[in-house]
Amino acid sequence: MIMETSKKKTIAISVDEALPPCWIRRGPTEHEQRETISASLLSAGPKATLRGAMVRAVEGAQETVLVASFLFSDRELCQALLGAHERGVRIYLLTASETRLRNTDDESFTQARVREHEQLLNRLAGKVELRSAGCFHAKFVVVDHQSKARGWLSTANLNPALLESRELGVSLGERDARQVAAWFSWAFWTCAEHELTGEKGRLRSIEAPPAKPAEPSLGPVLVTTPKHQALRGKLLDWIQTSKRELWVSSYSIEGDHEVVRALVERARAGVPVTVLTRPRPAVSAAVTALRTAGAEVYAHDKLHAKALLCDHGAIVMTANLDTHSLDHSFEVGLELDAPTRTALAKTLRRWAESFPWRFELGAARADNIGEIWLAELRRKDGKHEVVAEETVVLGEVTARDALDLDDAPDPEFTRPPEKQRLPANIRYEWTVRAPRLPKRAKVLKRKEVREVPGKRGSMRTQEVEVDYEPPAYQQGNKRYVVLESGAPAKAARELAVELDAKVVVR
Repeated sequence: MIMETSKKKTIAISVDEALPPCWIRRGPTEHEQRETISASLLSAGPKATLRGAMVRAVEGAQETVLVASFLFSDRELCQALLGAHERGVRIYLLTASETRLRNTDDESFTQARVREHEQLLNRLAGKVELRSAGCFHAKFVVVDHQSKARGWLSTANLNPALLESRELGVSLGERDARQVAAWFSWAFWTCAEHELTGEKGRLRSIEAPPAKPAEPSLGPVLVTTPKHQALRGKLLDWIQTSKRELWVSSYSIEGDHEVVRALVERARAGVPVTVLTRPRPAVSAAVTALRTAGAEVYAHDKLHAKALLCDHGAIVMTANLDTHSLDHSFEVGLELDAPTRTALAKTLRRWAESFPWRFELGAARADNIGEIWLAELRRKDGKHEVVAEETVVLGEVTARDALDLDDAPDPEFTRPPEKQRLPANIRYEWTVRAPRLPKRAKVLKRKEVREVPGKRGSMRTQEVEVDYEPPAYQQGNKRYVVLESGAPAKAARELAVELDAKVVVR
C-alpha cells in the first residue's frame, strides 16, 4: 500500500452566537400597489392617487382653501393653489418654521427638499396668507369651510412623500372638515410665530391677535397643541384598555413616552400588539422594548403613516409616538367610522404581511440567511449579510508520523473578525503534512554477521554495518524511518516498530 504524504482536512463549526438586535429582510422594498383602499381611505404611491384627490379639492374650491403641512414642496398642489388664487379664492397656509425644518431629524428632509419648500413659498408670496411656527406638524387640506366644507387629512407632508412614502389619507366630510378648519383658525391666530409678507422670502414676527379665538369643540377630530392633549389622551386611554388587539403605525417611536410604555405593558400582558415603523436607529430602543414584551414589529424603508387600530376603534393621525408630536406640536387625528376602520384594518394587516423588514432579538443565524440591518446603526453601516458558511484557510499542520496523518493535532480554530458577513457556520480547511527527516540526522546502520573468504581459501564470519531498508536515521535519542516516494508503507511501518522510530519523508 502506497501512503500519501499530505492530506486536506476540513471541519464545519456552527456559530452559536445569536444575532444582535436587528431588522431581518423578508422581501423587497416596494411601492404601494393599492392606493385606493376605500372611498374614504387612500394610500400614497406612484400613481399619485392621494395627491390627485387633494389637487381636485383645491381646484374645486370656490371660497377658501386651508392647507397645513410641516413641509410644503409639491409643485402640483402649488399650481392648484395659484389657480385658486386666480379665481379669487382666499388661501391660508400653515407650515413649520424654517428653523424647525433645518433642525429636524427626518432623514427624508434633505436640504434640497427644504430649498424646494422655500422656492414654492416664494411663488405663493402675496397670494396666500402663510404663517409658520416650530410646533406646526399637522397635514391637511380643507376647502370652503364656511359653506360646503370638505377635504383630506394626510399623514404625508405635501411634498414628494405623496408619491414615494407609505402614507395614508382620510377624506373629511362636512362635519369633520368644519372641525379641522376651526382648529386651523385657532392655531393660525394663537400658535403662529411668523408670517410671510408680500415680498419673497420675507418673514415677520406676528403680534398678538386683538382677541383670542374660541377653542373649538372636540369630537371625532382629535388634536394635540401646546395647550391641548386630547389626541394623546385618547391614544393612551384606548391602548391601556384594549384587550383583544392593538395595531400601531408610526414613523417615530420614542421608548420613554407614556403612550409607548402603555403599548409595552399591553404586550407584556398578552395582548397581541403589532407595530409598523421605519427602520432607523432612532426607534431601536422603543422596538427593542416592544419586541421584548412580545409585540410583533415590522418596517418599511418609506413608512411615514401614523395610525392606531384597537378594540375601541381606529385613528389616522399626523402625530408620531414621541414627545414632540404628542406633547408640544399642533397635530390632528381623526376617529374613523366603521367602514373606514375596516379598510384600515385590512391595509395594516396587508402591510404587516408584505413589509420587507422584521425586527428580532437574539435570532439564530442559521434561520435567517440573508440581509440584516443592525438596529442601532444607519443603513450604510448597519447593513450586513448572514451567510450559511464562511471558509477559513488555516496553515499547515505537521503530523506526528507519516503513516498516521489522521492522528495529527487539530490547529487552533480562531474565529475570523466579522465585518459585513456574519456566518452561521465556519468551515476551516487545512493541510496535514508528513514530518520531514531532520537535516542533521545521521544514517543509522545495523550490524550484520557475514561469511567472508579467509586465509588459505577458508571462510570466516565478520560483523559488518549495513543500511536499513527502508533507510533509517538517528538524531540524538530519536530514530527515524524514511518513507521514500512510491515505496510501500508496510516495510516502513514494521521497521519503525522494530526501532521504536517515527516514519518521516525527505
